[in-house]
Amino acid sequence: MARRLLACLALCALAACSDAPRSPIRYVVLISLDTVRADALGCYDASATKSPSIDRLANLGVRFEHAITAAPTTLASHASIMTGRYPHAHGVPRNGFVLHPDNITLAEIFAQRGYATAAFLGSFALDKPFGLDQGFQLYDARFTTELGTAGVDQSQRSASEVTDSALRWFDETRPERAFVFLHYFDAHAPYAPKDSGLPPVTLDTLSRRALAHQQRWISSPPGWEAPLLSGLPRELIGRVDGTPLDAFDAQIEAQYAAEIAEIDTQLERVFRVFGTPERAADTLIVVTADHGESFHEHADFFNHGLWLHETTVHVPLILRAPGLAPRSVAQPVSSVDLAPTVLELAGIDSMVAFDGVSLVPLARGEARPRGPVFSEATQPTHPSFERGAWANALKPSCIVDGRWKLIRAPYLGLEQLFDLESDPHERVDLLARGDAGAPPNLSELRARLDAWEHTARPLPSNFSREQADEVARRLRELGYTEGLPPKER
Repeated sequence: MARRLLACLALCALAACSDAPRSPIRYVVLISLDTVRADALGCYDASATKSPSIDRLANLGVRFEHAITAAPTTLASHASIMTGRYPHAHGVPRNGFVLHPDNITLAEIFAQRGYATAAFLGSFALDKPFGLDQGFQLYDARFTTELGTAGVDQSQRSASEVTDSALRWFDETRPERAFVFLHYFDAHAPYAPKDSGLPPVTLDTLSRRALAHQQRWISSPPGWEAPLLSGLPRELIGRVDGTPLDAFDAQIEAQYAAEIAEIDTQLERVFRVFGTPERAADTLIVVTADHGESFHEHADFFNHGLWLHETTVHVPLILRAPGLAPRSVAQPVSSVDLAPTVLELAGIDSMVAFDGVSLVPLARGEARPRGPVFSEATQPTHPSFERGAWANALKPSCIVDGRWKLIRAPYLGLEQLFDLESDPHERVDLLARGDAGAPPNLSELRARLDAWEHTARPLPSNFSREQADEVARRLRELGYTEGLPPKER
């Protein structure tokens, strides 16, 4: 009750503020590329398949070189983007849970200031039952590909359909001011781009591929699905050297890249509307991702949510706004920084408490330390891993402070330490050599991660039956039901 009252008071205070903007920004366009790791874009990795539309935006705007998602799964990550809070504050541990209404979202804040608010979704993971629609006057979740079609893992629609709906709405309504959220899901598995000339990469393909990779390293491989419930085997972590199994690994990545190319083509249409000389003077465009994807690099083969390597937590973050000169920002930042950053650029004062900080000073080239950033895994999902005050308490968490990254997995009693400057692909766990190979500030990293974990005060969140049904159907299609909790069978 106290939290609800504080939330209401904060929104009332926003409503009482003058509607006169203190910023030239009339339109805020927030674009989320589901399952797109940073190094899949040309503006982050020159060896990647080019993404010309996004790359041009990056050249015109501010590119954050090392943005870390708060959680490598769709709903928890988007909840952090929209609230500026870590999962252990907003309370959503993973897909299928419901965002508590005491959370205040970007859409609510913009709506209170007179902006039209509209969202156009690419997948069921963010549908209305899960609460992310708070503050949106239009929440367009009209999916055209249903679960079970061509082996997809959840109801969804294509990038072209998302773009069509968004641009049609903007053309028909012509709002004076608007906050628009576009969610593109195409890069999520399975990979079946239209014009690649290659056979689709199905979920069954990835399942068999993960098993083949595991068999290289351990005698009792768990397969692709089992770790989602029971976690990764300790003997597998740290043994994987990142080498491909054969040429088919590259083909899988090529199909993934082709899906991103299709999104990029659709974003060119969005940028033609919101990136014109006229619109560039009054529009903020944000491009980011909820999480990345591991392929053959680490023990979480062809997956995300199980661990916290850069493959799944390093995401793109690009801002283009009037008054911001093109530049790159090297220091690590977090997805929880997005909400306060967007509000400051839009000239909106907020009484909402964020875990993140505004990145506007960094975007303007000021030398201001951000401090460490954190992330937490969302799997395994079996109830035995979700006891206590916070459902993710036993799952891996990490701190990134400058060049150093410490990962801690309580359910395995394991820590890993990486020097991202000399070892960006996280091949050398310094703690495997003993603390002698660790930096002098290891104790400080541990203390800061301890302190962050102890701040967990999650708002209540319950698992939605609708998501349970989707997950159960997916696992049955893959032929895997053993070990499912009774409520999810």
